[in-house]
Amino acid sequence: MGDEKLTVAVTPVNNESKVEHVRRLLSKLFELGIKVKILLLGSGYYTVDIINYLNAKGINKAIRRMFRKRFAIETSYRMINQFLPKTTSKLYSLRKLYFYLAVLLYNIWVFMNYKREKVTVQYVKFLLMVEALISNMYVTIFR
Repeated sequence: MGDEKLTVAVTPVNNESKVEHVRRLLSKLFELGIKVKILLLGSGYYTVDIINYLNAKGINKAIRRMFRKRFAIETSYRMINQFLPKTTSKLYSLRKLYFYLAVLLYNIWVFMNYKREKVTVQYVKFLLMVEALISNMYVTIFR
């Protein structure tokens, strides 16, 4: 695709160390065949253990000169929030599902814009609404 930034993994940080978290995510990317050119991490992830792990794996990490590129990451999360349904539910699984769906919709939106079709967030939501209505009509008619 080029230099488009997509969210390729969403995972909770359980009771594991930060280096274990990074190791798990990088292993998943490797399994998917995704090559990491440069890894941009939040400031809380610049620890001696993580730097040593990345050096041992030969993964480039950029601290100061590339940190400004994190702006794109922060922007992507602001955009994901536009796709995120509003809920007052206390159910973790439901809130997680909504977030996963928002990430998926955001990635579709990025891909559609990469294909040079000018697409707005509202347009993607509209298409999904139409698809849901058609699907619901199909189920109602053919029950």
